Amino acid sequence: MELIPESTQQEILSASISKEWANKSALINGFKSSIKQYSSFNLLCQYFISPHFDIYIYQLQNKDAVRVFLQSNTCKWLLFYLAKGQNGQFEIEDHQFGISEKSSFFAKTSPGKSMKLDLGLGGYLFICCNLKMPLASTLQNYYTPVFKNFDLNPILLKHISIENQIEWEKLLHPDGPIDLLASTLNSKVQIILANFCTCYKERTYIDLKAEMNPSEKKVFKIKTYIDCYPFKRHSLESLSNLCSLTKSKLRLLFKRQFGKSVLDITPQSLPLISLDSLPAFHSKVYHLE
Repeated sequence: MELIPESTQQEILSASISKEWANKSALINGFKSSIKQYSSFNLLCQYFISPHFDIYIYQLQNKDAVRVFLQSNTCKWLLFYLAKGQNGQFEIEDHQFGISEKSSFFAKTSPGKSMKLDLGLGGYLFICCNLKMPLASTLQNYYTPVFKNFDLNPILLKHISIENQIEWEKLLHPDGPIDLLASTLNSKVQIILANFCTCYKERTYIDLKAEMNPSEKKVFKIKTYIDCYPFKRHSLESLSNLCSLTKSKLRLLFKRQFGKSVLDITPQSLPLISLDSLPAFHSKVYHLE
């Protein structure tokens, strides 16, 4: 995924990492890095590319307000997180929306088509997780149903939870070489997506949950957990411990509320995926505060 400046920007220098960034602990071991300097901003890009997903981490120091474009020939779904910086303005599929610090969005994109990004003066840090074709079946079979009642694109979550922020930050600060294995990074991306879906679902049904009694809320929490974490193997015992209900009570309440046994909807395995088979989203944006 390439960050392209507006055509009026003049590239001054393309070189290795500058001393300003190299002296900091911001560089991620195992990620490739490059720096470019333009007339209005300096750009540090760190990236990890694999067959299933790409991770791009951008740091910008803007001398002025700038307009840049994100473009990829392989990106079909994009998970985006603005870790630092004032509000930005995005345009995806001719639809504009604002994004603030500690916010995230999930969007379907068209390979080769640019996304416009307007940023103000100052420093910015944002992460792009580019989900590729092999992940499509997971999105199709498990995550798309979470959004099935909302044919909207992109889905924006403002001010995501601390837990979700911590998962994003782990991409910036790996604990060691084992964390830089493609399988480990892929697991982290899946957890980030699962947390995103959980937050989305909880905010979407906040009014519905307000009318539930405590036991019903616990059962709803379990349903959300099963839906949003399909890569985990769930057992009745682990789920009952999660909601502090006995196994028999959970089984009874879940059947009463959803009409199915709790284990009937628990995925047994996670197949590989193809993004082309996913339904197209309309160019709208669904904001969740």
